[in-house]
Amino acid sequence: MERQVRALWWEGVTQVSEFELLQWLRREHDVRWDTDATVALFQQHFVIRHGLYTVQAALQDTDIQMEISAVGIRLSSRESTGQSISMDGSAHALAEFYLDERQLFCTDKAQVTAWLDQFWRRFSSQDELDGARSILDVSDTASWTEIQNRYRSLARRHHPDFGGDQTQFVAVREAYEQLKKHYS
Repeated sequence: MERQVRALWWEGVTQVSEFELLQWLRREHDVRWDTDATVALFQQHFVIRHGLYTVQAALQDTDIQMEISAVGIRLSSRESTGQSISMDGSAHALAEFYLDERQLFCTDKAQVTAWLDQFWRRFSSQDELDGARSILDVSDTASWTEIQNRYRSLARRHHPDFGGDQTQFVAVREAYEQLKKHYS
């Protein structure tokens, strides 16, 4: 895969999606994946990520750097950016997971299903948090004190006892409760 990444770089390609890599993997390599579609997709994803993190490590001492994210893979020159791409703790943990080949062979359908369920719960939760922040009109970096202050202001404005709209008041209250669960 390192050879393919270098070829892409020399062709001027600086960004590629995991889906494009998945198509390449299926086209170029006849591999017998698990008969269960969910496990097979995990295996294909794992092989791609394993290859990417391996190549990323191999490119460490070169002019080419590779950023691996959920939305795609980006290649850049260390000289042109003047900086290195650094990994935070969660990115480093992901790299360790995908570099451990045992994960490919030890993961079964139950584990893949549990990971997918956890992902969708977090994804749904994030949508709910974004919606709650939008209702309260606070940023995603707002402190709990800022959220409380904003809630009190909106609750007073929309409270039915003070001439406000009951529907708006209920929406503000539910948004506050959603954020309260997240922050506590």
